[in-house]
Amino acid sequence: QMLRIKGNVTIVNGTFECTATTAEVADKSNYNGAVMFSVAEATGRLTMQGGTVTAKAGNESNEGMYGIFAYNGSTVTLGQLTDGGAEGPTIESQCAAIGLRADSPTATLTINGGTYKSGVGTAENPEGFNTVLYLATDSLVTINGGTFTAGVHDSSVHAISFSGRAAQTILINGGTFTSEGSIFYKLSDDTNKSKVEVRGGTFSQSPAGYVAAGYEVNGESAPYTVVLSCQHENSDLQEVKETEPTCFRDGQIYHWHCDGCGKNFAWKDSNNMPQRELTDAELKSVDKLNHDGVWVAPKEKTCKDYGIKGHYTCNICGRLYLSMDNLMKDTEQGTTNVQQAALEDIEGGKLPHNYDVTDTKDPYKFTWTDGTNPITDNTKIFTSLTDLNTLEALFIPANSTTTAISVKRICNVCEGEDTEYKPTITVTKTPAAITSYDCTEGVTVTYTATATETPDSGNTDTTREGEEAPKSTFISKIEPLEKHNYTTTATLNAEPAPD
Repeated sequence: QMLRIKGNVTIVNGTFECTATTAEVADKSNYNGAVMFSVAEATGRLTMQGGTVTAKAGNESNEGMYGIFAYNGSTVTLGQLTDGGAEGPTIESQCAAIGLRADSPTATLTINGGTYKSGVGTAENPEGFNTVLYLATDSLVTINGGTFTAGVHDSSVHAISFSGRAAQTILINGGTFTSEGSIFYKLSDDTNKSKVEVRGGTFSQSPAGYVAAGYEVNGESAPYTVVLSCQHENSDLQEVKETEPTCFRDGQIYHWHCDGCGKNFAWKDSNNMPQRELTDAELKSVDKLNHDGVWVAPKEKTCKDYGIKGHYTCNICGRLYLSMDNLMKDTEQGTTNVQQAALEDIEGGKLPHNYDVTDTKDPYKFTWTDGTNPITDNTKIFTSLTDLNTLEALFIPANSTTTAISVKRICNVCEGEDTEYKPTITVTKTPAAITSYDCTEGVTVTYTATATETPDSGNTDTTREGEEAPKSTFISKIEPLEKHNYTTTATLNAEPAPD
């Protein structure tokens, strides 16, 4: 023994390791069940908050050492609970990391945290000794946390061995337990004095049969966890209609889902309690679908839209993929698909707008008005020169630019207006002046509006030097006078009055 404790001992930290020689290891009288720390007598109290104990002497044989052994009514507390969780010592041994010797007064063991690992596990040992925690006596054992690992991969290796005939209570509230064999191994089946209650923790094998009332094992395969049993409150129960399959989800039958525990049930009774839990296989009505990929050809960019890269789209789920391989691999939603933005060819931006004048397209749209309303016909008939002059004053105001005429420049491709196009409009007329008109011949006046702007080398959308400015014409006609002008001459012949 490295340390035999009969009083009150607290270990905060430190490293403790056995340095036995090969000859000493071979001598079974020295290491057959020897221990690093023994806590003896009812007065023995060990509190170990941290540190490392390595009791691996005997690795070359099936004999070995225990890490800590307690007996004769002693008390052992390992690890401590903190605001950030739990922490504790690391104890690695060839035999059990922690042992409570049989046929001794009740011992008390509390484990709050830490790491515990044993290395035994062969057919040469009685199976009960192949364990991380060897609890063979009357005892009160409380495990609140920690990691417990049986280091040998063999079905005869367990996490906890306990005595079925000892008056002991083992309460497990947390911790992680890993072993190739069952988590619990009962050393004796002749009596059932031992009480084992699991209320929490994570296990490599199901601890079913040892779970406390009001708790249940969660999980259909490792790792198993023990959680509070769900009471299936009515507010937690959700009715789920039959659902069709998708590319990522199986179709499901009608059922009830409990938000409290995440389980599914076939129906609920008159007391609103769910009945008959459904397995995943029972819940499924039909397998999920396969993607239906369709090739979408690339699209050239325009002044309105970015170009689109060639890609595949699924006709069922609508997701987009850059390759068929990515589409076929996407069995979990959102793993290999891309968003629409990833398909856009944004390099270099969009193409410039097209304002070319051709035989079939004229991007310049003039609007002539009478000062209030648009004139929809470019030819207007007047009955008097006065009416014509009134409109002309709007087209060719004496001291300002006309506001009765406007022009917009519309892209030939996207039909969007060039809001930066702000030309100056000038109006000329032919003939330059009206001298007269008579009853046989009317007058025709043609007004021509020209839109000009200052060339801007930095703006490719404006009129460039050398280009002909856009024009629009408006024709005014005055009808011939409706009445001829007649001159009447009257001659009065005077005769003498009769007598």
